[in-house]
Amino acid sequence: MEYRTRFVALAVPVLLTGVAEAQSLSITPLGRIPGWDYARVVSISGDGQYAVGITYNPSTLPRAARWSTDGAAPTLMLPHPIGTIETAPTCSGDGSVVFGSWNSSSRGFRWTESGGSSDIQAPTGRLFRGVHSVSDDGTRGVGHASGTSPGGPNPPLPPAPCLWTLQSGVQLIDIPAGHADAQLVRISPDGGTAVGYLTPTSTGLRVPATWSESGGWRMLPMIPGADFAGGTLVSSGGTVAVMSGMSQGFFVAARWTEEGGTVPITSPAVTGDIHFNGMSADGSVLVGQGQLAQGGGAVLWTPDTGLVLLDDYLSSLGLDLTGWSLLGAMDVSNDGRTIVGTGVQFFPDGTFRSAEWVVTVPTPPAALIAGCALICGAARRKRFNNA
Repeated sequence: MEYRTRFVALAVPVLLTGVAEAQSLSITPLGRIPGWDYARVVSISGDGQYAVGITYNPSTLPRAARWSTDGAAPTLMLPHPIGTIETAPTCSGDGSVVFGSWNSSSRGFRWTESGGSSDIQAPTGRLFRGVHSVSDDGTRGVGHASGTSPGGPNPPLPPAPCLWTLQSGVQLIDIPAGHADAQLVRISPDGGTAVGYLTPTSTGLRVPATWSESGGWRMLPMIPGADFAGGTLVSSGGTVAVMSGMSQGFFVAARWTEEGGTVPITSPAVTGDIHFNGMSADGSVLVGQGQLAQGGGAVLWTPDTGLVLLDDYLSSLGLDLTGWSLLGAMDVSNDGRTIVGTGVQFFPDGTFRSAEWVVTVPTPPAALIAGCALICGAARRKRFNNA
C-alpha cells in the first residue's frame, strides 16, 4: 500500500501539470488576406512557428504563402502577376527558407526572408517541378524533373528524381537498372535519407524505397496485402519510414522500422482510406486523415494511442472544438506537438467557411497518454486491492 501511495503521489503532479496545460489549449485559424477566402496549408516548419501552402480568391489563381502559426495574415512568396499557379510545399526547420513552384509547377523557386524569391535552375533540357521536401537547415532537398523543356531533346527525356543542394543545385539521381520509374517525395529533417518509390520493370508496380548519397537505393518490404505502395515520410536518421498504398480499393498505410519491419497502421475501427501527411522527427507521432467507424476526418497515431480521430484526442485533453470540423491534419512539428490542418469553421449565425487551423499540444501525445495510463492503472490496482 505504501509503495502504491508513493507512486501515485509522484505521478499526480505530472498529470496535474498536463491538465493545467490542457486548460490553455486552443485551436487557432490561420490568418487571411482580406478578401482572400480560400487557402490550403501543406506543411509546417520543424519548430512549429510557420506553415506554408497556398491562398487565393475567386479572381486569382493559387499563390504561394507562408503563415505564422500565431494566426497572422500570410506573406505571399512571389511577385508574379495573376496568371500563374503557385505552390509552396515545404520550408526549412525555422521557416526562414521556403521552396515551391510556379508557372503551373514547371519552375521551382527558393524564397528567403532576406533575399526574397529566386528561380531554381533546372537540369539541362528538363522541367524542374520544384523541391518537394527540404532538410531542417534548408540546404538539401528532393524533387522531380519531368518531361523536356521547350527546345529540349526529342523524344522527351524520361522523368527522374532529383537531389537539390545549396552548393551544387539540382542533380539527377540515377534510377537503378531493372526499374522503369522512381520518385523521392520526402527528405529526413537531418537531410541524410529520402523516401519514395521504385517501379520494377518486371511488375510495373510501385514499391516503397529509401535513398541516400552514401547507400543509394534500398527497397523496403511492401505493405502486406497491398497492390502497390510508396514511401511518404521519413524520420531523422532514416530509422522510421511511413508508406501509403492501395489494397482492395482503399488507401492503406504502414510504418517501417529496422527492428520491426513493415507494420500496417490500422484498427478494427477503420472503415475506409487512411493516409498520413506528417510525422515528428523521431517517427513517434503521425498525423493525416482517415475514415473510422466513429467518423472521418483528421487522425493521429502514436505507439501508445494507436489510430484515433484527432478531434476525439484533443477533446479528451479538454479542448473545446465547438464550431469546428477537422477534415485533415496536414503536418506536425518535429517535437510532435504543433499540428496544422484543414477544416470547416461554423459560426453561431449559421454561416460557415473553410479554415486552415493550428493547435499545439502542451505535452507530446505519446508521453501524455503514457503518463495517464500509468496513473490510471495504479488507481485501478488500488481499488481492486481495497475491494
